[in-house]
Amino acid sequence: MNEKNPSVDDERSALEGHQSILHRKTSDPAIAQLRSQLNNAEADLRESRAKFQAIFDGVVTGIFIIDPESHQIVDANPIALELVGAPRNKIVGAVCHKYVCPAEHGRCPVADLGQTVDNSERILLTVQGQKRSIIKTVKPVEMEGHRYLLESFLDITSRKQAEQALQSSEERYRELFENASDLVYTFDLDMGITSLNRLAEQTIGYTSEEAMRMNLRQLVDAEHWARIESMIGRLVAGYPLAKFEVEIKAKDGRRVMLEVNPRVILKDGKAAEIQGIARDITGRDAAEIELRQAQKLESVGRLATGIAHEINTPMQFVGDNVRFLQDSFKQLQALLDKLRGLCDPSAGFVLPPAFCAEFSRLETEMDSAYIMKETPDAIVQTLDGIERVVTIVRAMKEFAHPEDKGMAHADINRALLNTLTVARNELKYVAEVVTDFGDLPLVVCSLGDMNQVFLNLLVNAAHAIGDVVQGTGRKGTIRIETRVEGHMALIAIADTGAGIPEKIRDRIFDPFFTTKEVGRGTGQGLAIARSVIERHKGSLTFESEVGKGTTFRIGLPIEGTEPRVRS
Repeated sequence: MNEKNPSVDDERSALEGHQSILHRKTSDPAIAQLRSQLNNAEADLRESRAKFQAIFDGVVTGIFIIDPESHQIVDANPIALELVGAPRNKIVGAVCHKYVCPAEHGRCPVADLGQTVDNSERILLTVQGQKRSIIKTVKPVEMEGHRYLLESFLDITSRKQAEQALQSSEERYRELFENASDLVYTFDLDMGITSLNRLAEQTIGYTSEEAMRMNLRQLVDAEHWARIESMIGRLVAGYPLAKFEVEIKAKDGRRVMLEVNPRVILKDGKAAEIQGIARDITGRDAAEIELRQAQKLESVGRLATGIAHEINTPMQFVGDNVRFLQDSFKQLQALLDKLRGLCDPSAGFVLPPAFCAEFSRLETEMDSAYIMKETPDAIVQTLDGIERVVTIVRAMKEFAHPEDKGMAHADINRALLNTLTVARNELKYVAEVVTDFGDLPLVVCSLGDMNQVFLNLLVNAAHAIGDVVQGTGRKGTIRIETRVEGHMALIAIADTGAGIPEKIRDRIFDPFFTTKEVGRGTGQGLAIARSVIERHKGSLTFESEVGKGTTFRIGLPIEGTEPRVRS
């Protein structure tokens, strides 16, 4: 401790005064006893000084002893000197606010108030001009009648830097969390949702506040929960878990298919939460199926084009030959009529009677009357059949391989007729088809895609009716209506099937959802149809009544879409 320390100096002066008296030669027992007591007091003082100095020098906090009147530093311990970066002779005598709280010029806090200030966070300025963060405590003390301020401070610069780094890290994590291109969420081991990012909110339709009052079970269908619970149990037990797919139900009732990559969050070495990073793949499988379907239709289209070419050529000369036979038969028929007239007895047998008799015998033998009557009908029926084949081939070609592969003006009524021709074999055994086509303008659309939509809806209608009339010998009805309503072209396809049960109506557009037996449907028809219509900025809705049937309605914008060709 510095020899100028006020409390120690005062005590030492008093002792020296007493010792000067006691050192005088005397045999007085009282004086001897007093001398002994003073020696003991001096030894105690030295011991106290040593203890105080050890504490003053050894504490881990910096200490300034400050004169409250002048604000000068009277003494400083080694830690204080080290923090300030200056020797003792430069510190002692300096005003305290030169180093501690340098922005608070003039006076140190509580210098005149006699109060104690605990854990005040301040700035310490080193001799080199560096700023360090400190926690400062100021306490008024009395020492030998003198009043001082004991100012101690703890260097928290490293801690502050660590806190700032942690805060910066948390801010970066929060930025990544909120702006991630995937859904990010956490839930505890009781399946209570504890956090979710912005994309997760948008996907499920619940805000963070709403979701954090919910349980994961409220989002996952009960039929899938056992599998999810088993996988989570394995994950918590430490087994690695690959990505898996799960379907959840959003707030608005939408079914969302997620591909989830989960991991365990540990606290104190134990599983505390599960973090899921998920990607919305609701349309992925449907898009893949739609692409494969488009590729299949393109292949069918190329095949149909080739078949059309191969069939049309022979059908053309078959038709030409049948028409030649039709014309020739008419001439032959006229010739035979002329011969009958020449052999008529009432005409006096212009031809020899023997010839006429033989002619009459041959006509009877050949049943020429029957041939003359039936042959024209047979020729007409043959020509109708040829025209039917040509119509089917042309419809197949236009259905599966439209000439324009992009958005173009198209005749919706004609497309429906072509689709009916292609689907005739699927429809004719279960339903009568009734059409009521309005006067539609040309609609800008991808005709190949629309053909696919019409075919899916017609086949679904046939299947719905088939389930009702099977084994009865009766037929149902498929009614197709088109009309213009406002700026939309409307197409309605109605069936007299069994209708759609209420409990599955919100799922019929979901990919892979089907009520049909295996091999009869993939569950992609309506999902693809809705995807196609949405790309056309149109609408696909339905009305259904159990026991009476279902009507699907397509709305396609007539105006506002310019035709374009796909690259």
